[in-house]
Amino acid sequence: MTKELVLNILTKELNGRKRMRFHKKYGNREVYIREYVPYEDRFYHLTFWFEDNNSDWLWVRNCYPIS
Repeated sequence: MTKELVLNILTKELNGRKRMRFHKKYGNREVYIREYVPYEDRFYHLTFWFEDNNSDWLWVRNCYPIS
């Protein structure tokens, strides 16, 4: 998974969509999960959070295709 693919998914598929609610708190961090994000005939699972609750630092992990 490249950072270019993650950026394409975030900008093309999630840009302008409705606001997401956080899924779970891990310590002080609010974690957001978006399942079944379509991109180029595949679905992806995204888990992301903001570093120190600062919107300038977005972290993404577990971004993998779902069959």
